[in-house]
Amino acid sequence: MASQAAEAERLRLYTYATAQEASSYVAIMRLFVGALLAERSAHDLVERGIDLPVAAIDQRLRYLEQNGNLLASPREVRVTSIAEYQRQPARYTATSLGVRVHRQVEEVLAATGGAREVPRELLAAVAHRLTELAAVSPADMPPPTRRAWPRPSPPCSSSSRPSPARSPTSTATSDRC
Repeated sequence: MASQAAEAERLRLYTYATAQEASSYVAIMRLFVGALLAERSAHDLVERGIDLPVAAIDQRLRYLEQNGNLLASPREVRVTSIAEYQRQPARYTATSLGVRVHRQVEEVLAATGGAREVPRELLAAVAHRLTELAAVSPADMPPPTRRAWPRPSPPCSSSSRPSPARSPTSTATSDRC
């Protein structure tokens, strides 16, 4: 049970990447990860180009802290009253796991559409098939079909069992019955 709780805690580190305001969370984390040992407040982030109100940035910083991406830095300021201490902006630093997670998020965001990529191992086979296809004349090609996928065959019954006289190309029903 303890390992499940630790696993759930680590998975929470990724929640900012799928949150409704993901673009602002990613931009904030970029500023923390981009500088070594950065300690920043909401005001610092506004100065560095985050185009949100300070209150909204402060809310996002607290969210990132709650999920383990940021750590609130201890405030070492000289103040004369509690009210003055509370007015001092909270400062945050990125946690080591927060940095690792953000680098992974950046890798995923930078990745190109994987479905359109052809693995290097398959390039020779693709080139061979394209060469074969180029050698085929249009007259040798089968007529186009209207459907991309064959129509599913009906379930097997005694009346739909294939007869031994059927051609070898119609094995879809015989394989299942």
